[in-house]
Amino acid sequence: MLSINRHRSHRPPLRAAGNMYIILSEILTRHYFREIETMLCALCKKEITTDRYFSRKSACPKCGGDLHICLNCRFFSESSHNKCLEPKAEFQRTRDRANFCDFFKFSQDPAASSSDSEKEAARKKLDDLFRK
Repeated sequence: MLSINRHRSHRPPLRAAGNMYIILSEILTRHYFREIETMLCALCKKEITTDRYFSRKSACPKCGGDLHICLNCRFFSESSHNKCLEPKAEFQRTRDRANFCDFFKFSQDPAASSSDSEKEAARKKLDDLFRK
C-alpha cells in the first residue's frame, strides 16, 4: 500500500509567523550582536580583535598567520600526548597551520602558554640550584 503523503517533503510544515520570526531574530542576533573578543596571536604575540566564533580560514590581521591552529588553542600542551589535553582529538602534524579540529577553543589566558623567556628563567633557576 502506498503512502498518501509520498510526494510531500519529510520536513514538518513551517508555521509562517512564529518560525520566521525566530529564524530572523537568530540571524540578526548573530550579525549585529556578535561577540567580539581580544586575543593574543601565538605566532606574532600581538593582540588582535575578532569574533568569538571565527572560520578555520581566518588569519591574523597583523602577521597574516592562521588563527585556527594548535598553538592558539587552550588544549595545546607540549608535555601531553599528541601535544593536546583533549584525549579524543586527532593527531595534527603541523601545529602552526590551520586544521579541522572540532575541539578548538581560543586560549583565553595567553600567560598560560609556555614562552621561551619562561623556559629560560626556569632553566636558570635549576642551574643556580645545582651550581656548587
